[in-house]
Amino acid sequence: MDNQNQMPENMNNQQAMNNQQVPVPTSNRTNGFAIAGFVLALLCGGIISLIFSIIGLVQINKRNEGGKGLAIAGIVISIIKIIFAIIYLILFGGLIIKAVEYQEKLCPMLDENGYYQEVIDEEDNVSINCEDFTCTLTYPERNFEYTIDCK
Repeated sequence: MDNQNQMPENMNNQQAMNNQQVPVPTSNRTNGFAIAGFVLALLCGGIISLIFSIIGLVQINKRNEGGKGLAIAGIVISIIKIIFAIIYLILFGGLIIKAVEYQEKLCPMLDENGYYQEVIDEEDNVSINCEDFTCTLTYPERNFEYTIDCK
């Protein structure tokens, strides 16, 4: 009788062990790409930090590593900085190109001391002031200033 009582108990233990999920081992190690992507996103942002953060997130999911929050934060910060850079280029990109064109015109016109009288170009709505071989272009409508070095 003892053998009969033990069989169902052993079978129940075996069944219980078969029904239990085996825990997936997790690593205490934080993914290096996640760290690098986050740090780069904070320091400079851009495409490289976005790529590193995405690589980190993919590796974290495959290897069960730590740092998922860092990878996600790096992705979010990178995307925000890229959006701001695009907006900046849309708003001020044309003004910077125009300033470079002014550089080609202004630098040869400076006197021997590097001065040029203040001029207001009404067509482009820009104020130009040159002193000591440095010209400052001011766009008052857009609150934007650009400095040209003619040395």
